[in-house]
Amino acid sequence: MHVLLDYLKTLQGAYRFELIIVNDGSRDETGSIAGRLAAESAGVRVIHHPRNFGLGQALKTGFGQCRGRYVVVLDIDLSYRPEHVGLLLERMAKIGARLVLASPYMHGGRVVAVPWLRIVFSRVANWFLARASGERISTMTCMVRAFDGRFLRSMHLRNTGMDVMPRVAARAYLHFALAACRVTGTQPSILLHPLDFMGGEDCPALAFFPGMDIARAEKLGKVAELFDVLAAKRELVTMGEHARRAGAVRDALPTLAPVFPA
Repeated sequence: MHVLLDYLKTLQGAYRFELIIVNDGSRDETGSIAGRLAAESAGVRVIHHPRNFGLGQALKTGFGQCRGRYVVVLDIDLSYRPEHVGLLLERMAKIGARLVLASPYMHGGRVVAVPWLRIVFSRVANWFLARASGERISTMTCMVRAFDGRFLRSMHLRNTGMDVMPRVAARAYLHFALAACRVTGTQPSILLHPLDFMGGEDCPALAFFPGMDIARAEKLGKVAELFDVLAAKRELVTMGEHARRAGAVRDALPTLAPVFPA
């Protein structure tokens, strides 16, 4: 932690910072070590969980306490060098993104001193997530990432497990895609399947299908959240109304009768 603090001091010319440490009910000396660091260093705060609640809850606790314009998540064991903080912030400020993450699988990235079996599992999981998203994303599970603070605090995260980070990335991608539609003047098209309104309890035989391991109430909440995001800047209409409007526009357009060769 002292290594991280020493590096953050090198960024003081460009940023003010706070360091939030979430002790998720650790039974070793983590809590006491973090407490001493907070007592010795200005800008360091420690939040202690009475017991282990899991990664997702630890992140939610930290997100709820953060106050900065940017929020950077970093493993406390520094499996990624502290210099990644500056690189993430530099990239975020340059492109105005809501989320920037570090990836060891991109060009120029590398993995060092990680068991080969863990690398295989990680690569396979990220390959499936990338295929599901339909985008060329090299990783969605990496913990090391920078968030736009306002965007992060606007979300209501309910997940408390390991899946909280990919879901945050998915929400950031949705906002980015909608922003790209606004910039290019493209009307977004959202396709919802009947399974998007069904939960795992409705059809246990489909538990293998993506998203069918989620309870109906949680899934309906996500669909409602999607509608709220869309309705904030767009008019939502029924399919019948959309067809009527499209038909009215079509009728006003000039028509060209096809000419077939004799």
